[in-house]
Amino acid sequence: MHSAGPHMSPSTPPSSRSHRAWSALYALEHFAGPGALADLAKGWRESLPDRATDAPASFEPVPRVRDASRRELLERFVKPGLPVVLEGAASHWPAVKKWSPDWFAERFGDHPVRLMNAGVEDFADPQGWRPIGRTVHLRDVIRSIASGTGEYSRFLPLLHDFPELAADFDEAWLAGLRDRVAGGRNYQLFIGGPGSNTALHNAMGSNLFVEVYGEKEWRIASTRWTPRFAPEMARSPYFFSGVDLEDPDLTGVTGWTTVLRPGDVLYNPPFYWHQVRNHTATIGVGFRYYAPGAILRSSKTLALLTLAARNPPIWTAVQEKKDFTRVFARAR
Repeated sequence: MHSAGPHMSPSTPPSSRSHRAWSALYALEHFAGPGALADLAKGWRESLPDRATDAPASFEPVPRVRDASRRELLERFVKPGLPVVLEGAASHWPAVKKWSPDWFAERFGDHPVRLMNAGVEDFADPQGWRPIGRTVHLRDVIRSIASGTGEYSRFLPLLHDFPELAADFDEAWLAGLRDRVAGGRNYQLFIGGPGSNTALHNAMGSNLFVEVYGEKEWRIASTRWTPRFAPEMARSPYFFSGVDLEDPDLTGVTGWTTVLRPGDVLYNPPFYWHQVRNHTATIGVGFRYYAPGAILRSSKTLALLTLAARNPPIWTAVQEKKDFTRVFARAR
């Protein structure tokens, strides 16, 4: 097993001056709105020199710890901005012991599911991307998973719609790991087939992700790489990139990687870029919350742009926090 302190962070690229310039131009593009000034800001930031090396991208193992206390989590990982796997922390929870794709099909198969187009393959044309796909029943998703296809249902609100599902989690333990000043207790369910993936993205919430069933690979990079990932300016409360962290030709980027197994809990800091791939059929649940200190330490620029989002506005995301697909559905 791997364990690490803050000194092992692989997340700092070469030029902080270039990063500040890029961030200022990205913010200017947002606040200028569509028009000549925004186009000029975009052109300037795209012309900034790329100081990344030609060395192949490298990803160190995410630190893994057992029986970590809240204080250890905060001091060793949350404050310095490091992801960490709390290995086997949820292995005794009822969800890990009994949930499976067939279990969901039997009990919630008639539940409607709005699918999202969020895989790496969907970003071949970022400007033409349409986030929301068709609506099906959960039984259809699970049937496709059983057939070996890469179907992936994201952000399902079932734990809010059916409180008995949330009872299979230790919410008091999850909430107890939050920062001293934090708000929000939002569950998001993910059910995916082998080979399915989600493209590189980030958002403002801290995430304690519980792997319930199967194996899921994460690749993570800090916000310091945002200029290199060059997210399209969508004026939205979330950020996506067309960069593929699995691309064997990717150079210069460093970060972390891990494979989650049933009972593992991953802490992913606010705004940290992440890309996931399901090695098997998987079930996972993100427990999201909002910690102002961690948010501002991670990226003041992305925090400002999230609060100033217009597509849709941040208050829409707050209203729809129990079904995040509605936020994407409202995006232009």
